Amino acid sequence: MSSVIALDSLIKRADRHEVNVAALAFRLDGTSLGVTIRNISYNGCLILADAAFAIGEKLRLAIPRMGEIRAQVRWSSNEGKAGACFILEEIRPDEPHLPAKAGTWFSTSSG
Repeated sequence: MSSVIALDSLIKRADRHEVNVAALAFRLDGTSLGVTIRNISYNGCLILADAAFAIGEKLRLAIPRMGEIRAQVRWSSNEGKAGACFILEEIRPDEPHLPAKAGTWFSTSSG
């Protein structure tokens, strides 16, 4: 006899950790914009920006001390808020990245 387990019971909402981190969001059209990550979890994050995001839009996020990760917008508001889930897709070497010296925009210290 086999038992059936509902998928919802296997997927738990991951704990959110409040943060205030400046990051970059790269869009599929090649543009990028500065964003603020306001909370982060194992599965995704809350993004604030001066631009709106489309539900389903795929982004590449460059997050300080974490590197780059792909994400997909799951919900969005007209006020520049969006919830995104992280997705496992390879980031190709030919995609635009931050130049090696540009890592300084992550720094909060002077000098």
